[in-house]
Amino acid sequence: MLKNLERAATRQPKVPETNAMESLGSALRLLRRQLWVVISTTFLLSSLGVVYVLITPPTYTAKGLLVTDSKRLQLTQSFGEATIDPLELETEVEVLKSDNVLLPVVKELRLTEHPGFEETIGLRAKLFGSRGPIPESAREEHAVQVLLDSLTATRLPRTRIIEISYKSREPAFAAQVVNAVANSFIREQFESRAQGAGQASAWLETRVKELGEEASRAEQAVVKFKRDNNIVDTGGKLTAEQQLGEINTKLVNARAETADARAKLSRIDATLARNRSDSTLNATVADALKNEVVNNLRSQYFVLANREADYSARYGKDHLAVIKLRTQMRGIRNSILDELQRLAEVYKSDLEIAKHKEDQLEKEYSAAVLNTQKTSQSQVKLRELEGAARTNRALYDNFLARYLEQVQQQSMKIGDVRLISPATQPQKPSNKKILPIALASFGGLALGLAIAVLRDMTDRVFRTGQQVEKSLRTKCIALVPALETDAASRAGDRAEGGGAARRAGGDASPGRNAGGSKGPRNVVSRRRSPATAIIDAPFSRFADEFHSIKLAADLYGSAGSSKVIGVTSALPGEGKSTIAVNLARLIARTGSRTALVDCDFRKPELSKLLAPGADLGVSEVVGGVASLGEALWKDDLSELVFLPAGARAGLVHPNEILASDAAPKLFENLRQLYNWVIVDLPSIGPVPDVQSTIRFVDSYLLVVEWGRTDPSTVEHALDRAKGVDDCLLGALLNKVDMSRLPSYDPNYVLKLDKRPEDESLHRFRRFWPPASWSWLNAHRKNS
Repeated sequence: MLKNLERAATRQPKVPETNAMESLGSALRLLRRQLWVVISTTFLLSSLGVVYVLITPPTYTAKGLLVTDSKRLQLTQSFGEATIDPLELETEVEVLKSDNVLLPVVKELRLTEHPGFEETIGLRAKLFGSRGPIPESAREEHAVQVLLDSLTATRLPRTRIIEISYKSREPAFAAQVVNAVANSFIREQFESRAQGAGQASAWLETRVKELGEEASRAEQAVVKFKRDNNIVDTGGKLTAEQQLGEINTKLVNARAETADARAKLSRIDATLARNRSDSTLNATVADALKNEVVNNLRSQYFVLANREADYSARYGKDHLAVIKLRTQMRGIRNSILDELQRLAEVYKSDLEIAKHKEDQLEKEYSAAVLNTQKTSQSQVKLRELEGAARTNRALYDNFLARYLEQVQQQSMKIGDVRLISPATQPQKPSNKKILPIALASFGGLALGLAIAVLRDMTDRVFRTGQQVEKSLRTKCIALVPALETDAASRAGDRAEGGGAARRAGGDASPGRNAGGSKGPRNVVSRRRSPATAIIDAPFSRFADEFHSIKLAADLYGSAGSSKVIGVTSALPGEGKSTIAVNLARLIARTGSRTALVDCDFRKPELSKLLAPGADLGVSEVVGGVASLGEALWKDDLSELVFLPAGARAGLVHPNEILASDAAPKLFENLRQLYNWVIVDLPSIGPVPDVQSTIRFVDSYLLVVEWGRTDPSTVEHALDRAKGVDDCLLGALLNKVDMSRLPSYDPNYVLKLDKRPEDESLHRFRRFWPPASWSWLNAHRKNS
């Protein structure tokens, strides 16, 4: 259950954490995998480009240049005409392609009678359903469309120049068409401007008269309103407004004077009050400091104060001279206070004057405000009339200026477009031969890369061990290479029974006791086949991977002396039977007592291969028809013991055999007799037979075919067979194309056969296609 939850979690999309070098490596490996697709697509489209260049007749392109001359427009610009901007030039380009320009060219050059146009005109008429003779007007319209198909007009960047080009198989005709189009465009421009100027002049003349009359009426209405309401305008302001502003200024100044006088009075009152209560002299008023009387008294006071301090220190505070000095100081202090009192009276008088002046100005301001309010309604109406008068006068002046400009332009017969570079007869064809081929090659390369990426994205099969471990949440214990065996060899093995097994006890006849005399060795000629690969090449990469499987089984089942390993796959045809027989033979050749059991009752390939014609097997032993010793076969190539499926395997439902109570007893006997029991089981995807073997199988080995099996199929099969998933020893990738594996797995290092001459093939194998490998391997074996 835990594995199922982990596998479900791994199906969630994850954002790969890759750096730039890993991304580049992935791209290079993808290109290596799909190199032939990219090369084939590029070659195909490049060939089409070459064919196109060879069959396309030469065409000639004539070019002419038109310019909107700014020097000729200087005179008109002095009258206010704006220069032509890029949008206007683009508009002129589209005008050049219009019927007003091209139709005169068709008539002038009589293109409806031109041989190159007649065929196209007839074809266009048939396509649009015209029957019978074609009218001249329709022929001219078709000729304009044919002319437009080969005509190009573009504005040169950051210039006022328009380039006209025309393609034709006749170089002289191409130049003739370009010059005719340019002249027709110049005529059309001049006529359209002249026609537009005439219409504008007539309209402007009428409009100028109307606006002049309206401006005069509006100005007269303003004068009449001022006269009726006694409104006098002085420099843009009314008299009442000007008087109100002046009074407001005076009132602000009067209020400032009043505040200043009040501040002075408050200051001197505070000084007098403090000096009367304090024996010290502190006359800090600005006007007091400017008063000569106060300054003289203060000087005398400070002289006496210094003398008094000196006498007090010499003779004591109660000395008669000291007392006399204090009396003089008191008299001077009183004189200063009297002078400050006089200044206070002056400040009080100034405050009264300022307040009186402020009151008078406030009265005048109120009267001015009342006067202004009375004339506010009249002022609003006056402003409306003045605004209307100014608007009408501005419109009149503007239209009058435009009318005068238009009259001057009509008098100047100057065009602003001219042909600066007439078209000449081209000497060389304009159709380039290299460009179509290059474009076709580039398009083929891009298409090949797109096809390669699409093929790689849709390649939903197992390619690396990391994919197996990530998708199935189990260890990938081996990458078994694909075997190069021919179909005739495999057919011969089946027809001759494989020649690799004989009866383990008794003679060849069925039903004989296992303890009887030894029967004949059913020895037959042996050919190379997948079932004997482990024996034919014991030091190959194929054999090394089976040693990895054996090592994983040893580590997994180290706790017990007997092991029952079931070999299964998600789908039929993934090579599980070949894996089972080679693994059993490898273990048997190491000296361990090993038994191979064929429990794939639906498709008993091992029984047909190792024990052809066997009439006793698992089905008979489980059903009680035969004993275990009678059904066993002995392998000629190793010490392996084989138990076939049996003759009754196809008659009884496989689930009834594997789910019966006798099946665990059979395998318990095998555990007692052998160290290893390898079981060839059905596929877990199509049928649920494998789940019945959980009771007597210790662990399972999942076979996944490289480059064929979809991960979702295997995951779904394991989700159905939960018990098998929990006892899974690991998975292995079968039929791996070792030549292509480095392009999928960046961490894979190509392993060669253990012969010195094979080391020189390492670089060859990494960069050349598998077809070259087969030829080189055959050449090496023959030599």
